[in-house]
Amino acid sequence: MIVDLEIMKQHLSIDNDLTIHDKLIKSYIQAAHKHIENELNSKIVTSSEQISECGSKKVIYFDESLRQAVYLIVTHWFENRGIISVGNNVNKLPMAVDVLLFPYREHFIG
Repeated sequence: MIVDLEIMKQHLSIDNDLTIHDKLIKSYIQAAHKHIENELNSKIVTSSEQISECGSKKVIYFDESLRQAVYLIVTHWFENRGIISVGNNVNKLPMAVDVLLFPYREHFIG
């Protein structure tokens, strides 16, 4: 997994002894990882050994900014997992995610 489950649970303010949500949180972490890769049209790697598996895709090394983006995405999905959320736009990820991903996006002029 791209981020540690225990650290993610700390970020969510969930006691590590409480395991009822572990499967869901792991799924959110994997989905957030894939979401970021799709948003950036890139493959995120944690080591140079993984580069050969990426083919022709652009490669981005997983760093602290991407880690924070995963934390924010997972938190948003975890806190807004119900069908209805009063007073919130649950379909839109926090703007901080866009700010964290902006440097990795390809920018075109013209």
